[in-house]
Amino acid sequence: MVFALCLAEPCLGADYLQTDCYGPKDATTKVVYMHGWDDPAIGAHERQNRAMWQRMAEKHGFRVALPRGDGRCNGGRRQCWQTHSKKQIEHSWERILAGAKACFPKPSGFGIVGFSNGGYLATGIYGLCLKPKPSFTIAAGSASLSFLGAKEYQDCGPFLFHTGKYDPSAQRMERFFKRLKAKNLPVSLVRYPGGHVLNEDELLKAIRGFGKP
Repeated sequence: MVFALCLAEPCLGADYLQTDCYGPKDATTKVVYMHGWDDPAIGAHERQNRAMWQRMAEKHGFRVALPRGDGRCNGGRRQCWQTHSKKQIEHSWERILAGAKACFPKPSGFGIVGFSNGGYLATGIYGLCLKPKPSFTIAAGSASLSFLGAKEYQDCGPFLFHTGKYDPSAQRMERFFKRLKAKNLPVSLVRYPGGHVLNEDELLKAIRGFGKP
């Protein structure tokens, strides 16, 4: 099922600013996935990620929402989430909430998983402790946002850093994780083989570990 969304002006590329919904409508485990850099045709990497989420939703009975960011990056050649200021994070969060409302009969009680550009957005949502607070937050293939220092973070629920051992952002992610851990925040870190990719087995384990939102 596809829902058209357009929450910003000008609405660039409005024909592909949609939310996809996977899995049974009555599922008790609800997840919003925030994509990495994308393009109007959906890039090969994101096609692979979306196939993974569809497979997980159907096999394990999750309900998964996949909204699309409405920002431009890489010189305007790519589609991404807006993440460069508090105002942009809040705008992106409104898009996510609209996607959750479209896919979930009761939009409260969902977790969020962000990959790459979407992982930075997940970090921003957690750092600003935006409401409604996600049941859990997973950031993969990303690190901290430059305008948010570790001292500004507070307990906004379970937060998992998820990284391939050879991901270009892995070392920066691990340093940021240690700074938050030193504040006794409920954060954890999972490393898995590979580079800038999502790991289906580790994601499944993490989502199940957080329980059913």
